[in-house]
Amino acid sequence: VALEIIPDFEVKDHSGLELTRHVVEVSEDQIEETLKRISSQSKNFEGKDGPAAQGDRVTINFAGTIDGTAFEGGTAEDVSLEIGSGQFIPGFEDQLVGAKAGDELTVKVTFPADYGVAELAGKPAEFATRLTKVEAAQEATVDDDFAKKMGFEDLAKLKDTIKERMGAEFAQMTTMKLKRDVLDALDKEYTFELPEKLVDAEFKGIWNALTGEMNRSGKSFADENTTEEDARKEYRTIAERRVRLGRVLGTMGEKEGV
Repeated sequence: VALEIIPDFEVKDHSGLELTRHVVEVSEDQIEETLKRISSQSKNFEGKDGPAAQGDRVTINFAGTIDGTAFEGGTAEDVSLEIGSGQFIPGFEDQLVGAKAGDELTVKVTFPADYGVAELAGKPAEFATRLTKVEAAQEATVDDDFAKKMGFEDLAKLKDTIKERMGAEFAQMTTMKLKRDVLDALDKEYTFELPEKLVDAEFKGIWNALTGEMNRSGKSFADENTTEEDARKEYRTIAERRVRLGRVLGTMGEKEGV
């Protein structure tokens, strides 16, 4: 009877292992950029009498047809749409530029080939559209009043909170980097024969997740500039690394009573 056994190995002395923990400071420019992004998401809109332009918000009613026949989901009323936001089919929003409240127009577009609804993908459509309202965007002024609307005492407190949160995000990223560096260092330190059953099981889990995601996204190995054979070799190596490091960390944990 042949049985696979978990290999024994000697845990090495890692006291001389050199690692670098990166520290990323939050700069004033990054805080200002975040404030700018927040203010752009908090725009106010005011009604305007003139024609719609890029960045304006319009309220529209529309009824879509393909070859003269209405299709499911192609009709709606009182829809708010910011021109240039890319919410609608490519080309739709651009054709609203220059129209005024009360104008009626026919918007002609073609659904993308990869559109989520197979019955509509790649087909030309027409939308009988009526604008009921045009509003111009008013950028929010970043000051103490703006901060209070966001729920903070003043602008300084808002900036402090942004800095604190960004600092926490950077710290999390550097911690992940350090963990990866630790694993890379340990991977270089240990070489021993691995139980094939464990490697096979690990590889199977990785491969099933990979192929499942590829099937859902409709991608092939050629799309990733590789072949199935090369991909299997690559992920087999990853499976071996995971099993080896799992055994190393598990043994170290046992030794340290973790």
